[in-house]
Order: sequence, then C-alpha cells, then structure tokens
Amino acid sequence: MPHPISFPTLIELQQTDSTNNYAMQMVRDGMAQNGQAVLAYHQTAGKGQRTKSWVSEEGKGLNLSVLASPEYLSPSNGFELLATSAVAVNDELVSITGKDFKIKWPNDLYWNDRKAGGILTQSVIHGSEWKWAVIGIGINVLQENFPTDLPNPVSLKQICGNEIHIKTLAENIRQRLMQYLIKLKEEGFDELYDAYLKRLYKSEEYALFKYRNEEIKLYVRGVSKEGKLETGIEEHVQYSFGEIEWLQKF
Repeated sequence: MPHPISFPTLIELQQTDSTNNYAMQMVRDGMAQNGQAVLAYHQTAGKGQRTKSWVSEEGKGLNLSVLASPEYLSPSNGFELLATSAVAVNDELVSITGKDFKIKWPNDLYWNDRKAGGILTQSVIHGSEWKWAVIGIGINVLQENFPTDLPNPVSLKQICGNEIHIKTLAENIRQRLMQYLIKLKEEGFDELYDAYLKRLYKSEEYALFKYRNEEIKLYVRGVSKEGKLETGIEEHVQYSFGEIEWLQKF
C-alpha cells in the first residue's frame, strides 16, 4: 500500500448494539471525522443487507465501521463507494491470508463459495450533497463454530490457519479503504470499477438465483457502473439489488 495516512484514534468498544449505529450517532452529535473508525469486539444487533442481521461470536469477529465524507460523489453514485469499499476489503483479506477472495455482488466477501464477510453502507445526505457515509464491515476472523442456520460461513483462521489479530486487521482495513477512497476522489471510478469486475464472484459462470419466487439459472456477465447485475450470453438482462437473490446449493 502507499504511505500510511494519519487518522483519528480507533474507537474500541467491548460491546455495542451496532458499530454503524454508534458511528451514525457520532454524525448526529457533530463528532464525525473523515477516517474515524469504530471497532466492537461484540455486537448485540449487528446489521446485514436487506434487514438481515450480522452474527459474530464475541471476541472472534471483526465488527468495524469507518466514517467517510464522500462529498465529491453524487448520492446517485452510491455503487462507486460500495464497490471501492469492497475492493479495498477484498484486497486486504488477500494480503493478510495469502488466499484468493472474490466479491459476491454487490458486497459480500467470498472464499471458495463460502462467506467470510460483508459490507453495509449507510448515508447522510443533505439536499443534493452526500455529507457522510458509514461503511460497516463484518469479517469472520477467529470463529471455528457457526450457527447451524448459516449456510456457508468461513473464518480467516479456517482459511489460512493463522491467529489474526483483530485490531491490527481493523487498522489495516481502514488504511487501505481510505487510500482507495482517495484514489476514487482523485482519479475517478474507472480503474476501481475494473478491479471490482476482476474480483467478481462467479464472473462468466452460471449461478442460481431466486427471481419472483422462482429458481432460475443465469450467466453472470458482470455488473454495470450503476451497480446492476448483468446476466445472459446472447440476451443481456440487468437486475437491481433486491430484485434478485443469490441461491447457494451444496
């Protein structure tokens, strides 16, 4: 990575309901700073996409939220922030484990068809100005036992066999994430978009989805710059997030 950037001291919490909630309260209280990060060693109400929860065993997972000020982006360009964040976290996981990870559209981190983590962004928008983004990052780090209702989880320890220090991982992810966001601000989205496509899970493969309560098999072509899943070989069809859902079968 480039030369490290200085940030406010990492906020460490033994327990909170959600690091995203904590960070959003900092915004409401006028305490937000660009690059500020909140790390909790236990969450009681961690959030996932589409009203799902993020479950993490106490002291064994990364529960991290990073505050960013994306005033250089239009609120309609939310996928640029999400994709940049996903590429940054993906690349840090590759760096720390030496293993290959993929981004499952739009925002999950996968290793060999198994979910290692995910990203959830929340925004504060004033008029047409995107004032703040809270980038929530959940990673399975040291877990070896998972709830039975999770279909395909995996931890970094299971992947690489190493004991990874959670605070160090949090600081490394924050550094890489903010550096990639600086790149987005200064150089635009094109290179980061290409990086997202190169890391896309099931790219140029068939995968199972649920669409309008039916199971369908689709060829994954890529993702548009607006964040829509692009499918099909001869006939190209795009799907918005929430319109279609991945299915995992093993």
